[in-house]
Amino acid sequence: MEINAEKKLIQLREKMLSEDPSLVTGLYYDKYQKLKASPLYEALIQMPKPAVHHLHITAAAPVEYLIELTYKDYVYYNDRAQLFKVSRLGIKEEGYQKTSLLRKHWGKAEDFDAYLTEKILLSRKDGCCQESHPIWAAF
Repeated sequence: MEINAEKKLIQLREKMLSEDPSLVTGLYYDKYQKLKASPLYEALIQMPKPAVHHLHITAAAPVEYLIELTYKDYVYYNDRAQLFKVSRLGIKEEGYQKTSLLRKHWGKAEDFDAYLTEKILLSRKDGCCQESHPIWAAF
């Protein structure tokens, strides 16, 4: 793909997210009509599909929006595993606690938000030398 085409796709994505940051979250069929009517969809539908497409939400939504989601009473975080889970029925797995309760224990919500932002964002150190990760063994 040409660099200009790649930049154009990124611009289309950013425009859509600026209009609706929740576009990549929630139920797919709630967003389906808006996604299908978008110029980004028109560009992507013309591309060949050489692999199974999937989306990492932490790469698709602005970090500020992800932090905003952690204020919901049904979002849980496991600090040891550094994983989030979402369930209105609750999470019974060991180590998961509601982010709303964790935030209260931190005293200042801004401090907890900064901590979560650091955990969500991929730093240069985190991304370095990832080709040794076991997931790449299949390739």
